[in-house]
Amino acid sequence: MKQIVCFFKSVSPNQLANPKCQLEKVLEFKKWIENEKILLYTTFLSVNEFCVSLRMNLAKWLRDIESSTEKIITPVTPKIPVDIKSIKLENEELTKAGNEINTESIELIENAWRLTEEGKLTEAEIQLSKALIKEPKEYQLLNYSRFLFETGQLDKSLVMINRAIELSNKSINDKFIAKSYSYKGVVLKIKGDYEGAIGLYEKALVFFQKIDDKQGIANQLGNLAIVYKEKGNLVKAEELLNQSLNINTNLGCDEGVANNLTTLGNILQTKGKFEAAIDLYNRSIEVSKKSNKTVGIASNYANIGIILQVQEKYEEAEKVFYKALSLDKKIGRLEGVANQHGNLGNNYLYREKLDKAFEMYSESLRINKQLGRLKGIAYDYGNLGVILRKKGDLNGAEIMHRKALKFSEKIGELKGVAIHCGNIGSILLLKGDIEGAEKMCERALKIDEKVGHLEGIANQYENIGDIYNYKGKLDISEELFHRAIDINKKLDRFKKVAILYGKIGDIKINKGQKESAVEYYKISHKIASEKQYTQIIDLLNIKMNNLKL
Repeated sequence: MKQIVCFFKSVSPNQLANPKCQLEKVLEFKKWIENEKILLYTTFLSVNEFCVSLRMNLAKWLRDIESSTEKIITPVTPKIPVDIKSIKLENEELTKAGNEINTESIELIENAWRLTEEGKLTEAEIQLSKALIKEPKEYQLLNYSRFLFETGQLDKSLVMINRAIELSNKSINDKFIAKSYSYKGVVLKIKGDYEGAIGLYEKALVFFQKIDDKQGIANQLGNLAIVYKEKGNLVKAEELLNQSLNINTNLGCDEGVANNLTTLGNILQTKGKFEAAIDLYNRSIEVSKKSNKTVGIASNYANIGIILQVQEKYEEAEKVFYKALSLDKKIGRLEGVANQHGNLGNNYLYREKLDKAFEMYSESLRINKQLGRLKGIAYDYGNLGVILRKKGDLNGAEIMHRKALKFSEKIGELKGVAIHCGNIGSILLLKGDIEGAEKMCERALKIDEKVGHLEGIANQYENIGDIYNYKGKLDISEELFHRAIDINKKLDRFKKVAILYGKIGDIKINKGQKESAVEYYKISHKIASEKQYTQIIDLLNIKMNNLKL
């Protein structure tokens, strides 16, 4: 069965609330697609958005044909992972804060969220449009914007939020102003505008403090912490998280506690404190199970999988990633589905399963572009660049990594900038551009040292060691490799340790110290044998046999 994708132009709330004959037919067709689930569909806001979406879907279709001519594709319109209980509670708060919200509007919005949960998105948006046209107030606008956000229509969501902010400022309603700023901050964070998100979260925090809304204060402190963590300011992030965790614990807010524990785990993971991080992830999972928060459970399984992967427990990590993917698919969380495809791509890449890795990264890139997630797009381009490099296409790899760097620089995501700079540097070294390679790797090292990213620091010591080795400065190169080994041992990155001992052996050969070289090769061989790194073992056997001749 061939995959068929329908493209629908986004229409205004006025048109949806009072559709004319032709639009009614289109809406009925969309409802039929949602109910029958035999076609895919997507919505676009502009001509450019349509062109991008069309290219992406055509590329995916061609890849599917190339990978298997007998592959059967069963399109499914995913349900949106809506926490009805949470939305209902939040709407009750907004209703109390609003001015005489029409009962019919409230009923329309409640019905819209029920339909959303059932996957009947067209009917849900019609209900929201009717509520907005009947009474164009902040309550209606914030619900509509949240619906658009949950369905991946970020630009349209921003339009609604901006209208809500304008109305809230006119009515001087502090609760609605705070919520509107917070909602907009979430959208900008997803789009990768970290500075914009920080500014909006800080504005929201001021208004929540003004009205003494402790849950709102805790949420904004947590939101700010996440952005600072992404930007690499771990000290600031940890300070804000502890404040948020203290408030959430006192309020008995399980969801807030679980989120705080997860982010604290992320920080410890970045610092290389893996066992402590896993402990926090497991604590967060238990809290999420108590409150039935599937999203948090899936995310933390993925976090544990990433640590297992760093420790080179690839098969265990793969199982955990598929467990997370299954949960994200079950609730229709596209952001999570993209993340798990990226994680699985990394897993297959480390195991040299390049075609499988390419498939996973491509699917992650497709979803991230659909959602407008700039950080995800950056990492997907970077990962595709790694595959092209492994296949010998250095020019193509450099193009991909520079695309990735551009996106990471745009959102100010320092960890990503360091990774992409390091990758570009290693490619430039292979192309003979020593000066360019050194500049890129030194930049990456400075960033990794600034944010305390131990894995990155080890990688850059290795990259810069390769550069000095190329320049013939063998003593400096050897010293850098030893530094990299020390860090990788702390992180249980045994494959890297084996590779680096082998590189030191090569340096000893170049220095004419054959006996010392053999000793380093033997250390490398022992590690590789214990961990069954067959490619490293084969290479070392060739080197040691050559020394005997």
